Amino acid sequence: MFAAIGIMLVLSLSTAGMLRMVGGLSEVNGDLAIGRQRLRAADSAMIEVAQAIRSAVGADAKVACPPGGASHTYTQNVSLSDGKGVTVSVVCSGTVTASATREIVLTATLDGGAKPMGRARIEYLDVIGALPSPGYGMNICDWSLGVDGSTTPAACP
Repeated sequence: MFAAIGIMLVLSLSTAGMLRMVGGLSEVNGDLAIGRQRLRAADSAMIEVAQAIRSAVGADAKVACPPGGASHTYTQNVSLSDGKGVTVSVVCSGTVTASATREIVLTATLDGGAKPMGRARIEYLDVIGALPSPGYGMNICDWSLGVDGSTTPAACP
């Protein structure tokens, strides 16, 4: 009789431990899912900014991503599946590498944090032959997210 009670006690304790472990894994999986959503938010914000800058022309292009060391910040609010939101800030700084090209660097941060979640270097081709055509071509020289987002993007070839 005491052996049966002992076996039941051991089984109950091990089952309770396993349930706690499964509950902990669910929390970890939930945190990982939110982390992936935050990374996707940074990625999609950078894509939208890259498109907006590509289509900017003339004086608007200089405001969209000013050349010469100045910068412009784009802000986007994104809702996550846990009901909370995240604010993505994408800072753009640009240089005019030639009369036919613009080269920009994008840096994405979340919720006002200092650690970049994404960085990109993009070159826009603004001339077809001798005809001005802003945003005619776009060369993604480097696009990094997550841990690699804190590194300086590779130079354009």
